[in-house]
Amino acid sequence: MAEKILTVSVAAYNVESTIAEVLDSLIVPDILDRLEVFVIDDGGTDSTLKIAKEYEEKYPGTFFIVHKENGGYGSTVNYSIAHATGKYFKLLDGDDWFNIDNLTEFINLLEHEYADVIITPYVECGERSGKRKIDNLCRGLPEGCFLISQVKLNGSSFDMHYLTFRTDLIQSIPLKLTEYCFYTDAEYACLPIPYINTVYIWQHSIYQYRTEVAGQSMSISGMLKHYQEHEQVFWRLSDEYKQMKAAGFTNTEIFKERLSFMAVTHIHMLCLKGKGQISYKEVEKYCNKIKQKLPEIRELAMRQSKFVYALYLTRYKAYPVLYRYYQWQLRRKRKGD
Repeated sequence: MAEKILTVSVAAYNVESTIAEVLDSLIVPDILDRLEVFVIDDGGTDSTLKIAKEYEEKYPGTFFIVHKENGGYGSTVNYSIAHATGKYFKLLDGDDWFNIDNLTEFINLLEHEYADVIITPYVECGERSGKRKIDNLCRGLPEGCFLISQVKLNGSSFDMHYLTFRTDLIQSIPLKLTEYCFYTDAEYACLPIPYINTVYIWQHSIYQYRTEVAGQSMSISGMLKHYQEHEQVFWRLSDEYKQMKAAGFTNTEIFKERLSFMAVTHIHMLCLKGKGQISYKEVEKYCNKIKQKLPEIRELAMRQSKFVYALYLTRYKAYPVLYRYYQWQLRRKRKGD
């Protein structure tokens, strides 16, 4: 049996309408024996498991279907990391897909590469509008392997869609995500940061990210429903950030920028609740806690966001105007979310 080069973890909770498209995007005959695909049916109740098992039967040794009790997104990743045998490891959500045209070349690259993380662009695919947008963390940089200290990475955009980690690195940390919780993809992206020394930049897209879908974690409805879980993840990562600094790890700027982005995002989430559902005091409490516990994150968030700057500058008195403006702006952009 050929060595497994890439382990792909597919979180598949009630995705019967998209799971075939997801798994089809992995079927390239020349590389199947080098792929290890865990499809984790996380306590689903629809036909996802039945559909996925058809792929396991047709392509044994490549697809491995797991049905377990519901434990949330993080539990699917934890399972796959613990059982992965591939040289590299990548996530794939059950409603997204890979660019099949670039997959063979990508596997060939991974087979001969030893960087801690491979960074590739991804494509946002609007479900309703049909619009395509390329997100490139390393736009304008040459392809090749670099020390992480040699490249300027935008920590605010350090998302899982870009990342393919060396498996032995994330297994040795060990990387364990919070279970029964949304937004743990931020943990997946951030927790390995202190241990990354080398980065390989490859300027071809792999991940295709489906957007404009109601109920997604970053849709309006998703943020309204799960904003408290976003805060839980934020404070877990803030603790990790403090420990990272105390231990003298490098790469702190990337982690800091990602935390700042999350802080801005969470303040926006709170403003989505509106005056009738969430009090001004809750926004004030969160902002004051950041000011007290993470002053450097507050300063960076104020530089990154005029919205946050205005909140702090006015001692939150601008909140009634700001939350109305933010709600109007977001709903205009995301009509139907």
